[in-house]
Amino acid sequence: MKNDHFQSVSILVVVKNEAENLKKLIPILLNQQYQGLWDIHIVDDHSMASALELWQDPAFNHSRLHLHRLPPDKAGKKQGLAYGLDKVTYDYVLLTDADCRPVSNKWLSLMQTALQENELVLGYSPYILRSTLLNQTIRLETDYTALMYLSSALYGQGYMGVGRNLLYHKSIAVPSQNLIKHKSLLSGDDDLMVNELSHTHQFSIQIDPFSFVESIPKSTWKDWLKQKSRHVTTARHYQSVHIVFLILFYSTLILSWLLPAFLIGCWPWTMICFLLIKYIHFYIFKRLAVQILVQKYSFLTWLFAEGLYIVALIYLIPFGIFKKADKW
Repeated sequence: MKNDHFQSVSILVVVKNEAENLKKLIPILLNQQYQGLWDIHIVDDHSMASALELWQDPAFNHSRLHLHRLPPDKAGKKQGLAYGLDKVTYDYVLLTDADCRPVSNKWLSLMQTALQENELVLGYSPYILRSTLLNQTIRLETDYTALMYLSSALYGQGYMGVGRNLLYHKSIAVPSQNLIKHKSLLSGDDDLMVNELSHTHQFSIQIDPFSFVESIPKSTWKDWLKQKSRHVTTARHYQSVHIVFLILFYSTLILSWLLPAFLIGCWPWTMICFLLIKYIHFYIFKRLAVQILVQKYSFLTWLFAEGLYIVALIYLIPFGIFKKADKW
């Protein structure tokens, strides 16, 4: 008999030319251990024929697994998500992406457990660890973002979530107008929906390490910067109070690196003060990263990664103000 305390959940993934990633993801999803009713819905956004061949594989002929193809008059991730929300079996929807990997078979169960009296759960999605400075920079940016949106949600001011690990009741998503209002944007379906709901709903968070969903990081700076340019384009459509909060945070972060450069005449004391302040910042961040996100950093690696992140932020500023991404 199914436990009445377990909500019925549909896992939803929108994909485009993701055959290789799905070969790895689907077995992990099918292996989830959950006492309630659940299934998996994959929405395909006009993948090439070679990617669609995956669905002829008998290994994926499973009663829990459902494939939907977007109609010819629909395209893009936003329309794929809207279409998927209309097709899912159950009212609670758990989102992830094809290039993601839940770290355990308890992911679905733990995300559902965090619902409590709320109708939306924000999860954490770290990037897989690699021994490169690009990877360290990507992980640092992800952890800064996660600490901000998770802590904000705890204080009733949740402003964003990541679609790689997000659970909600579709009744709060379907009436949301962000997919229509911002249909020209090619990303931000998760960000903008959460941001829009933030003034009317309280969010739960789930930070149990077994609920984490690892994501495959970009392997080149060009690809990562292209991805981040889409994200910052979305951020300018947040509520004004959240935009101000983010501007203050990132401006302070950038100035903590630029101000010492303007005080070069006072060296070496400027460098000593800079390193001291940065070490205090690192010590606080390290404790939070270890205790909340189960992520480890060394001081020098963190310092180099943050310096590279500052350069990336300066590069991305025009995207947040003027430019619009052209591909998803």
